[in-house]
Amino acid sequence: MKPFAKHLVVASTVLLSAGDARAVLIDFEGLSSMTYFGGSPVPTSARLSTQLLETFGVRFASTDPYVAVVALGSGHATSGINGIGGSRNNFLSYSINDPITISFFNPLNPSQMATTNSVSVRSDRAGEGLPISLVAFDQFGAQLAGMSVADTGGPLLAVTTPGIQKVIFYPTSCCGGAGLDDFSFGPLNPVTTAVPGPLPMLGAVTAFYQSKRLRHRISARQRNR
Repeated sequence: MKPFAKHLVVASTVLLSAGDARAVLIDFEGLSSMTYFGGSPVPTSARLSTQLLETFGVRFASTDPYVAVVALGSGHATSGINGIGGSRNNFLSYSINDPITISFFNPLNPSQMATTNSVSVRSDRAGEGLPISLVAFDQFGAQLAGMSVADTGGPLLAVTTPGIQKVIFYPTSCCGGAGLDDFSFGPLNPVTTAVPGPLPMLGAVTAFYQSKRLRHRISARQRNR
């Protein structure tokens, strides 16, 4: 993992100079990468999973617990030369069967989930015009929002809604699939609730109806006396 460690210092400097309150852009430049052909083995040096967790608070996964950093090339990547693709059984995959999942955590406490209100990403420029999608989920796994576009010319996919803990990118189902570049997200907010709480009004509503039924039974007994 030394290639990642080397370039994380550069990435951290960029983040700090820009200010922690601003949106973060990860363009995957400077990371060790592999050639972009689908079905190629993913070398260990090009596997991206938790290397950016303590710097940016993001974790990457596909069908394998990592994604592949890929040298797409100038004019194929939407900026620079690198992007990311999915992986299955240690082989690069751009298929919809191997979507890319990006999750958010507190950089100061990587075991603690975090949320953001906005996420965007661009597909690579070599699309065939078929639909691709970005779907956002909250900390409990409930779907919050989604967007689908035609995969052509490196389109932007963006979702904006409170409480995004992870996003999943679904490539196309044929014709080479799709890779990603220029991943961006808003400031992170650490999650303080780990499990869903009770519905706020459920207890009050239940108590109301139970009280109403009890009063009805008491009234009926009084009428029968």
